[in-house]
Amino acid sequence: MKAGAARLTGARLCPYRFAPDGLERAVGPPLRPLRSRRRRHAAHADRLCRRLLPPAHRPHGRGCRAAPGRRGAHHVSARAGAHRRGELPAVLRRAGDAPPLARVRRPAVSDPAGPLPRIKEPHLAGRWYPAAADVLAASVREMLAGGAHRPHTDAILVPHADYEYSGRTAARGFAAAGTGWRRALVLAPSHFAAFHGAAVLPMTAYRTPLGLVSIDQEALAALTRCPLIRANPAVFVREHALEIQLPWLQAMEPGAALVPVLVGRLDAGDGETLAGALRPWIAPGTLVVVSSDLVHYGRRFDYLPVPPADRATVAAAVTRLDEGALERVTACDAEGFGRYVESTGATICGRYPIEVLLRALPAGSRGEVLAHTTSLDASDEHDHVVGYAAVAFTAYR
Repeated sequence: MKAGAARLTGARLCPYRFAPDGLERAVGPPLRPLRSRRRRHAAHADRLCRRLLPPAHRPHGRGCRAAPGRRGAHHVSARAGAHRRGELPAVLRRAGDAPPLARVRRPAVSDPAGPLPRIKEPHLAGRWYPAAADVLAASVREMLAGGAHRPHTDAILVPHADYEYSGRTAARGFAAAGTGWRRALVLAPSHFAAFHGAAVLPMTAYRTPLGLVSIDQEALAALTRCPLIRANPAVFVREHALEIQLPWLQAMEPGAALVPVLVGRLDAGDGETLAGALRPWIAPGTLVVVSSDLVHYGRRFDYLPVPPADRATVAAAVTRLDEGALERVTACDAEGFGRYVESTGATICGRYPIEVLLRALPAGSRGEVLAHTTSLDASDEHDHVVGYAAVAFTAYR
C-alpha cells in the first residue's frame, strides 16, 4: 500500500489498496482516531469531504449529504459524522494524500492486499456450467461419452465457452487424452488483465462443485524461475478460460494436480523463452491443455471480414478462417500460425498460448482435429459468432 493512502469505509477511514478486480477495496482495521483538537478536525473534515467527493456527490450543507436524487457509492452522511467526531487520521491532513472516493477502475495488481486465500473459489458455477455437483458430473460424463480415447495424446487444444456452446467439442479433446496422467498443465489466455509474460496462481487448490483440484507447488516453483513467469493471483480473479476446464480434468483424473498458467502479451522472442520453460513438462504423466476459442466474428469483437448479411455467409467465412488456422496448428508450425493470424487479423483469443505450445513441442510432432464447430451450432445469432475446435497432439519422441 502506498504510504499515507487511506479511504473512507462506512463511518471510518481505513487503509486501502486496489483489489484484483481493479476496484478500490478497504483492507485492515480503521486507522486510529485522533484524540485531541476535535473541533479543528471537524472543520477540516468538512472541507476535506467537499474536496474529495466527485462534483455530483459533493455536500450541500452540513452533514455532507449527497445531492437529492443522486446515489453515490457510499453513504456520505455517516462519513461526515465520523469526521466531526475527530476520526480523521493524520495521514489525510493533506488533501493530496487521499484518493478520490468514487470507485474507479485501475489495472489489476500483482500483489493484492491482505493475506492470500489458499483456495481459489469458482465464479462460473451456475452460469457457464451447472452448480450442482450431481448435475455437473452427469453432464460431463454424458458429453465425454461422445468422444474416443486417442493413444499417445500428450497435449490438447480445447475451447472455453459456456458448456452449452462448446462443451461437446471440448469433451472430444478430453476424451482423446484418456486417463493415466497425474498432472495437467493448463495454458490459457488472459481476457481481463493486461500484463506481459505469463502468470501462475500461488494458491494450494482450485475449487469447483466437484471438489478441490490441488495445485502442483513443485511445478510452480520450477516455472517461476523463468523471468517471464510470475506468481500473480490478481489476473486469475475473473478469468474463465482456466476454470471452465477443471470439471473435465476432475472427471478424467480426479486426483491429478493442476499447473495453472495464464499467458499475457508476448513480445518477439518471448514465445520461445516460455516454450523453453514448459518443454521439460511435456513428458509422460503430464497432460498439456491449451484453452482457446478460434475466430471471434462480429462488431462486438471488432472483426467483420464479411458483412453480417445472412447466416450462411457468416458461417462460411468463420469456418474458412478457422480451417486456415487449424492447418498451421496441426502442422505444429508456430511461425506459420503467427503469420496467418497477423495477415488475416483472425481474432483468436488464445493465440499466444497456442504459439507457446507449438514451439514447446519437439520437431516432428503432429496434431489432429477431432472436432470443429461454431456457436451457430447452438444459436442462430449470426451477428456474433465464435469458432471452437478440439485438437489432439502427439509429441515426437
